[in-house]
Amino acid sequence: SGSASWEIARQGVGDDTQWTLAPLPVSFSPGTVVNTADPGSPIAPGGLISIYGRGLSGAAVQVNGQNATVLAATPFQVNAQVPFETATGSALLSVVTPNGAAQQTISVSDVGPAIFSISPGQAAIANEDNSTNTSANPANRGSSMVIYAAGLGAVTPSPVTPTDSLSVVSTPVSVVMNGVEVPATASLSSTTTGVYQVNVQVPESLPPGLELPLYLKQGGVTSNTVSVAIQ
Repeated sequence: SGSASWEIARQGVGDDTQWTLAPLPVSFSPGTVVNTADPGSPIAPGGLISIYGRGLSGAAVQVNGQNATVLAATPFQVNAQVPFETATGSALLSVVTPNGAAQQTISVSDVGPAIFSISPGQAAIANEDNSTNTSANPANRGSSMVIYAAGLGAVTPSPVTPTDSLSVVSTPVSVVMNGVEVPATASLSSTTTGVYQVNVQVPESLPPGLELPLYLKQGGVTSNTVSVAIQ
């Protein structure tokens, strides 16, 4: 009903069965708050988090008392962006819904690089022509690619064009393709909340392959490993 969550409970059996409708209480645990792009990666300021629980419809989210942008709120999941101002360490995550509120303490790191997937086994990587990188559509050596990620932390205005809508990440990012570490540039997307784009050029000397391992390195932290196709 509207933005609230409800539950139907059954009591009794047979002719004595009764059904009752009641608001679904809000609940979640620290272990069910994860980096949206990869549950195994740390949570970082500016990054996206997914909160799994119950009674979460219509949720408003705060981290250490600061409002977090909510992208989606369903009865069992909320996606939100951690405020950039959030200090690292322990943080108080509050979820308020029409049916009540709940709080839990979560851990926030400086960075938590994580690569998005758009389907099982398919990383969110675009070739130079903006088409999705797949085994049937590999990138050319020497061309550029864009890797879409979360959790790259704080950003600053572009030093080249300060008025540009793209803000570059404060902690440098590199891309490791098939064991070869390549410098990259990373910025916050100007069109999608909480999503970063990592731009990298494929080395001419990189051996080709349709399922080469790829991951990000940032501030001593590595992301989840995905596959990339190179010809």
